Amino acid sequence: MKHDWETPNLKDAYPSMPENCREALLYAVRSVKEEAKPVKRISLRMAVIAAALIILVIAAAMAASQMGLIDFFSRFYNVTLPDTAREELADTEQRVYTVGPLLFTLRETLADGRIAYTVTHVAAADDSAALITMFPDELIPDSEADRLNIPAGMNYMEAAQQTHLPLYFVTTFLDISEAQSAGVEMRDYLPDGAGGTMLVDMVMTNPDTITGSLEGTLTFIAFETDPETGESIEDRKWRTDEAVAIAVHGVIDEKTYTPYGNARAEGYTFDHVQAIRTSAGIYLITALTADPGTSRTAVYETGYTLAKYLDTQGHPFPIGISLSGSLYEEDWPTVTVETMISMASFPEELLTVYTKDGEPIRLR
Repeated sequence: MKHDWETPNLKDAYPSMPENCREALLYAVRSVKEEAKPVKRISLRMAVIAAALIILVIAAAMAASQMGLIDFFSRFYNVTLPDTAREELADTEQRVYTVGPLLFTLRETLADGRIAYTVTHVAAADDSAALITMFPDELIPDSEADRLNIPAGMNYMEAAQQTHLPLYFVTTFLDISEAQSAGVEMRDYLPDGAGGTMLVDMVMTNPDTITGSLEGTLTFIAFETDPETGESIEDRKWRTDEAVAIAVHGVIDEKTYTPYGNARAEGYTFDHVQAIRTSAGIYLITALTADPGTSRTAVYETGYTLAKYLDTQGHPFPIGISLSGSLYEEDWPTVTVETMISMASFPEELLTVYTKDGEPIRLR
């Protein structure tokens, strides 16, 4: 999945993870060239400038060390997480794992019964310069190109050839039981601006089978390869599996919205919307009834759009951090659509995107 780092297509940020990606690949190469540098005399003014630069570097490193899910959603989605989610993320006990030449720091966890997030920071264990990514054939962001002093528009493999730095392909994933899983896992990453990267993994979970704790195995993987050939190097693959238990903060409260006035749109009638608030945000579960003659085969083309909502000013709600909705049509003509918005409290009203006679369907 390609990123547009300047104006990212945020809906495409998380591709669904195919089963064969369980054995993820990592590419890297080490071809470090060290040269002796002549000693130079430094004036007091130069020393002051150098000190200022060091402070900037330290500040950047400190900023990188604090990156997390808040940064990810702020950058890619322009979404602010509810305070309840921020508090839960801040309570995470950070743990560090050595995986080959890299340090994987489990920085944040978040679970509410419907989704579970793990956020892991990866950097070279010895603080040496390296290229670390989840997708070796992806274009590096312009900020990374500037940091490495290489032309923009290169992918990570080309950057490794240009800089003679080791390139590591890394990934993490959370395995949970089949009964607890909702069958969807999504991942992405965010470079930290200092040579490391932050890995974000989201698993959709079954709220009917999860209570106070989500137990599973968190896997960290790193591979190394030769960027000139694209071939992995023998005996340069590392994997660590760690048992984890993530505290689940479930439902805080609920509310039911019902339509007043017109309740029909695009061949469906809006029955109600069940709103469920958790620490992560608000889930909106829309119940629709299809009109006689409405095509069941087209429900996936219309259902998600029907379940998009606006506030009373006609503005879309900020998207929730559950990056995949759910649609159920097994009880046809009843259809249920689950989406999420990032809100700390229930909206007073919901307005649909679709309108009839120029007026949206209103629910409260």
